[in-house]
Amino acid sequence: MSDNTNHLNMVPVKPSQAKRMLAKYLKARRVPMIHGSPGIGKSDIIRQVAEEFDLFVIDIRLAQCDPTDLLGFPQVQNGKAGYVPMNTFPLEGDPLPINPKTGKPYSGWLIFFDEFNACAKAVQSAAFKIVLERMVGIWKLHERVLMAAAGNLATDNGIVEELSTPMQSRLVHMLLVPDLEEFLDWAEDHKFDRRIISYLRFKPGALHDFRPDHADATFACPRTWAFADSILKVTDEGDEDRQALLGGAITRGYASELMDFFLLHSQIPKISDIRKDPTGITVPADLGILWAVTDSIAHHADKDNLEDLMKFVERIPMEFQAVCLRSIIKRKKELLTHKTIQHWVAEKGPKLFGQTGMRS
Repeated sequence: MSDNTNHLNMVPVKPSQAKRMLAKYLKARRVPMIHGSPGIGKSDIIRQVAEEFDLFVIDIRLAQCDPTDLLGFPQVQNGKAGYVPMNTFPLEGDPLPINPKTGKPYSGWLIFFDEFNACAKAVQSAAFKIVLERMVGIWKLHERVLMAAAGNLATDNGIVEELSTPMQSRLVHMLLVPDLEEFLDWAEDHKFDRRIISYLRFKPGALHDFRPDHADATFACPRTWAFADSILKVTDEGDEDRQALLGGAITRGYASELMDFFLLHSQIPKISDIRKDPTGITVPADLGILWAVTDSIAHHADKDNLEDLMKFVERIPMEFQAVCLRSIIKRKKELLTHKTIQHWVAEKGPKLFGQTGMRS
């Protein structure tokens, strides 16, 4: 099986752009489809936009459907055969569901066709009318229904069925690709274990190491790194099962590397020691330790210690300085106006960022 929607002909978009594009497609009342490899956040993006638009999500996995689920079930009434629509689909006249968070009706619904290109041809054909004409059999969808879809790439060796040309033209398409900085920002917001963030900065290729022919039971991707973080939160340093547990999420190889990185992390200079002698304390030569100390400084920086910490930061390689400053400002935007950072931006910003300065 192969998906003739050639992803090479789609413009790759990172998560933030995919989110903006999805919102605009929905406002235009088109049906967007996010194509992308497994585990990179396609479903999460759709659900985030639904939450922002105050939409009740109806998750439909077409691979688990029969054509009758989309067209309705045949029924005889008064000697005539007809179709009764499934209650899955909101139809004209249906009341809006209540949002339990607000106690008020949602603004509408978002029908999310996940794994869209994994369904059989007959099911795909049954979806033609819903996607383009907004009808379930002879019944019209509610005017406040929006629709979106997501699916894997055929090149990823997943369960993918060919998208017919009529279906291709009923959808609008985007190709989602992972982005390290955006993932790390998301990880910060979700209070990930600091060592995972440091490790991924040290080894960015580990964020999404997916090979269609891989022999492991799983693979490292944004989804499984989130699994790893949750595992770290329920285990401690002395847990004899920790590495095996991590291996079940991000593969044995990455679990072993991560545990080795934890040992490096334990060797980083303490913030108190850096403050005592910021111009004399030894700058780590090991890149892994350097990433870890950079992250530690960014995490602990505040208005009271920033001047001392920046004396040390200015001694590390320029690319580490830039990452450290960006992380500091990401966590505490108010520090952007601190005199120490303003001095750094004035002196080194133009070289790194042109004349635009540093953005938070």
